[in-house]
Amino acid sequence: MISASSKFEKNMPTKPTVLITGAAGGLGRAVVEKFLDEGWEVIATDLRANGFDTRTEGLTTLKLDVTDSLQVETVRDRVEREYDRLDVLINAAGILDFFPLSEAPPEWLKRSFDINAFGPVAMIRAFLPLLIKSGGRVINISSESVRFPGAFQPYQPSKMALEGLHRTLRQELSLKGVKMIVIRPGAIDTGMTASVLQIKNPVKESLYLREFDVFASMAAKFVGRKTSPEKVAKLIYRAASAKSPRYYYHINHSVLLTFLSKLPQRFQDRMTLRMFKKRMNQESY
Repeated sequence: MISASSKFEKNMPTKPTVLITGAAGGLGRAVVEKFLDEGWEVIATDLRANGFDTRTEGLTTLKLDVTDSLQVETVRDRVEREYDRLDVLINAAGILDFFPLSEAPPEWLKRSFDINAFGPVAMIRAFLPLLIKSGGRVINISSESVRFPGAFQPYQPSKMALEGLHRTLRQELSLKGVKMIVIRPGAIDTGMTASVLQIKNPVKESLYLREFDVFASMAAKFVGRKTSPEKVAKLIYRAASAKSPRYYYHINHSVLLTFLSKLPQRFQDRMTLRMFKKRMNQESY
């Protein structure tokens, strides 16, 4: 394990530095607290400028929209000026939406991909020189749901895109001594996961009114058991500080999703269709 008093202090007189996006969210807050407790310098960024309480000792909070190139550059310039290096970049900013992809306005889908997939790439591009300088690492937060994408859910394909980009970037960054890691958690007890219980079709006069209502009624069953953000934060810290980190880390995976993901895609689609039809027939009486 790498601690604040071992590897990094040999290369620099100050504490190791981590930058976390989405730091005002449930998981983001837990990650911030974990790294602070371990003695790191923490740069906590989030779209909501006043979305989290600040702790002045070892903590800098900055407003950041990962889809805004100017804001990304502004944060990068400040980190470079005040710290002159970055040891770990944690891309935790994300958005969970539900809508019919086949009829929703294109900008809705673009927003999901901009935040969940392209935002992390923009952060990596901006902070690459600092990461190379420190021989640091990048941690991208994905999801176990990439193994079983389903109807009305742009979140999974956006995370699948993130993991595809991650793999290519991992090979590129390895040429410069920068490690890249994916965290694939299952359901986490946060506000984002709680929103699954309040799904409504946002498309007016949708062609999928009945189907979407059925999906909303079944969605909670697929969430399964939730783990605490603090446990996931500990796993993220382990990945950030391990001497030889793994490519992928998993925690709290759903037994149901694990089973479904191992089936051929043809059977996955058939099972999904049967579930929808069965529920719709039940509700028609």
